[in-house]
Amino acid sequence: IGIRQIAVEELVFNDLFPEIRNPHDLTWPHVKGFVSWIKARIKLLHITNIIYKEAGREKLRIERLYGQFIWYLGGLNVRSFNFKMPFGIVDGSAGADFIKPNFSANFFIKSNQLYHSIDRYHFTLKLDASRHPAQISGPVAIIGMFQKNEQVKLSGNVGITKNSMHLDKMEVKEMGRPGVISVSASVNVSLPQRPYELNANVDDIGLLRNNESITKITGILQAKGDISGYNGSFSLRNIAESWKKISLEGELKGNARELKISAIKGSALNGSLNGELHASWSQSLKISGMLMARNLDPALITSDWPGNINADIIAELTFAGFDHPEGKIKANFLRSIVRKKPLIGNIYAQWEKGLFSITHGEFHGNGFDVTAQGIVQKKLEYNAKITDLGSLIPHA
Repeated sequence: IGIRQIAVEELVFNDLFPEIRNPHDLTWPHVKGFVSWIKARIKLLHITNIIYKEAGREKLRIERLYGQFIWYLGGLNVRSFNFKMPFGIVDGSAGADFIKPNFSANFFIKSNQLYHSIDRYHFTLKLDASRHPAQISGPVAIIGMFQKNEQVKLSGNVGITKNSMHLDKMEVKEMGRPGVISVSASVNVSLPQRPYELNANVDDIGLLRNNESITKITGILQAKGDISGYNGSFSLRNIAESWKKISLEGELKGNARELKISAIKGSALNGSLNGELHASWSQSLKISGMLMARNLDPALITSDWPGNINADIIAELTFAGFDHPEGKIKANFLRSIVRKKPLIGNIYAQWEKGLFSITHGEFHGNGFDVTAQGIVQKKLEYNAKITDLGSLIPHA
């Protein structure tokens, strides 16, 4: 059977009851009899506007889809497919066999917007018949690229059972950055709540993209949840000497709209860290949090400044775009000691229209009083009253 072209102007799918989530059965379909002997080809299938709606409200639109579809003895191959979506263009090929289970895909996603130096993604998947309980399983890889150079790679194995999907031995690696993140995850689609689990191990990840990074973050992240939300925990540490030695742990709770990190506990500079963080992204990304630092010893950074620092930091930031945040930061330095002398102070700062300004800053100690205000990118105004220069400058 040969068909030269099929053109469809608009194809609409409308879920009338999106609040009802029915269980899914992922049993791999099999064809038998007459259908398995058919040979057919559609040289060009072209669809303009594929729209998915929930209770009449549009959720997804594919502006254009075209490709060549071949059915050959129980197998379907889609060649040179291309479809345009709001985030970019997808093109490649895919195939599936419904006699002996297997599925493969190889395609590129060209993004409309450059994101973290990535302008396209290469997706490959090859699943073959597997042992019970998995029906099909095999390697999967997603590579983020800039032009023809790999930037970041996610690779591992995926398995599909009758009721669930599993990701095993997944590794995330960024080119030029030390370390790797290992991930395993599973989701059960046979239940309306879609329960899932996620486990991630961080192994010597550097915060800088070079082999001389001063940080090597190691730790774990665990989460369990369903469509309503999730709970979890994390524990991270930088295994190093002196001031580089840092640890942090906390509890996670969130959903598709927000994330709360509570009971944050950690250590740095031989002192303790406690706090909480809240992030939401329903409209723009908003982050707010509080951190209490106690008994920090600056001598671990420089031996000329022994002491005991206590501070409370509060921040509220909004990221409306990728250029700069907007918001306020407040830091109060409580009864602290620097070079065996008392120190107190506070800083009020804000980001606005790309400019970081100190609206008020002051420090007081034995022998000095310092105030400051102004826009950091332009000009800061200082006012200092010093009767003992040695309180600020060692050996003065």
